[in-house]
Amino acid sequence: MGSSASKASIGASVESTGSKFTMLDYPLDQENLVKVISHLDNMDYPIIALWIVARPINWKEKSMIEHWSVIIQGQGCLLLIDFLEHNNKGAFRIVARSGTDAEFEELFKWKPPQAQQQNDNEAIEGTKYRIVASVTPSPLIPSKKFYVDYIDDEEKKKIKKLYKQQKKVKNNSNDDLKENITNDDEIKCDKRVKDIGDFLSRWTELEAQNKKGGGGGSGDNDEQKDKDQASKPKPYNAITNNCQKFALHLFEDLIGKNYADKVKFAKGQIQSPMDAKK
Repeated sequence: MGSSASKASIGASVESTGSKFTMLDYPLDQENLVKVISHLDNMDYPIIALWIVARPINWKEKSMIEHWSVIIQGQGCLLLIDFLEHNNKGAFRIVARSGTDAEFEELFKWKPPQAQQQNDNEAIEGTKYRIVASVTPSPLIPSKKFYVDYIDDEEKKKIKKLYKQQKKVKNNSNDDLKENITNDDEIKCDKRVKDIGDFLSRWTELEAQNKKGGGGGSGDNDEQKDKDQASKPKPYNAITNNCQKFALHLFEDLIGKNYADKVKFAKGQIQSPMDAKK
């Protein structure tokens, strides 16, 4: 993919454990945001597959709380992006790869920070991310069969069901199978990797609270508060504005209009009660 797709990491992979929860706010790192958007602007590639992936929070396998990231496969690049707290600020982390088979497998595994710092002689095998939701070309197509190891539980159930149905049908030809799956050769996505930068700009804008309604307001003071609030970028907040909400919103922005069922499937797994109600 060239220099822009070489191994890159912007931000750090440290999470922290929003309204009445504003005491948990970490202000957005504006310098980090500018760097990430600039990095993405060089990635003018069509999106060919998309995932939400999860690992235990703070890298502890027994943890019930998950940290979510989004993995995007573009034509010629592979990208992981997430939102977290770093140095008391909200920041975006990007890991970019060129998308070779070895790098593909590597990016779908996570390692604790201490393991990442070990030399090759002490290398620790990574743990595969849990796939929350996936939108990929059909792994039933021979040239796309490697995707079968990178699909969510819902897709696995569909494929198993299809195989069972195929076994029950006698004299089923390859042409019949091909007719059923050719429409899944490519996903339906009109966004490009660089469009993620535009999403970040929109997503980090904090809308002013709407205080219209019954009387008793303070007039000009309320209006000024709204203006002040609107001028502040959206912070990181472990309760109201966290990694899971970011991943879900980015996933929905990129493919939601064509895969509403996938967005719903991912939303059903979100762990914040406040987010699950929205």
